[in-house]
Order: sequence, then C-alpha cells, then structure tokens
Amino acid sequence: MSIDRSHRRSSDTHQERQSAGKPEVSLASSKLKKGVLKVLKDEGYIADFRPVPGEGHETLTVDLKYFEGKPVIDRIERVSRRACGFIAARMSCPRF
Repeated sequence: MSIDRSHRRSSDTHQERQSAGKPEVSLASSKLKKGVLKVLKDEGYIADFRPVPGEGHETLTVDLKYFEGKPVIDRIERVSRRACGFIAARMSCPRF
C-alpha cells in the first residue's frame, strides 16, 4: 500500500528536513518567498539564502540555523487562509 503525500504543504517538508539536521533546504523561488526569507535572515532565524538558477525556473537554497544542536525555527504554520474565508483574530495568534 502506498501513501499519497502530494497534498502535503512545502513547509511540512522543510520542518522535517530541519528536524533531521539537514544543513540546507531548497524551494521554488518567488518574490514573496524572497521577502519572507530576507526578514527571517535579518531577524536571525536562518543563516542565509541564495537564488540558484535552474532550467527555466529559479530555486532558493536556504541555509538553516541551529543553536545548541536544535533548530532555531521550531515550527512554521499558516494562520490565516484567505481562500477559505477564515481570518484569525489578532488575540488568538500565538505570541513568541
């Protein structure tokens, strides 16, 4: 029996790689992702990121950051889903 994992979000895969101690991850490039990665780098959550040209598309390679052997980013999850009509209340969002 095979398990279809095509429905999984890309953030699930990145979290699995970081928990496995991988030094870097690659993901498809977009202006939004570059902006988010820039903020994460400026705030110290990732070591660095760089665009890697590919055949017809660009990918982003993210160097993950660890502190005392544990990943700096504990989890990434989407809170608001515009397409579903759900907007999280400001007070219900977790504070870090």
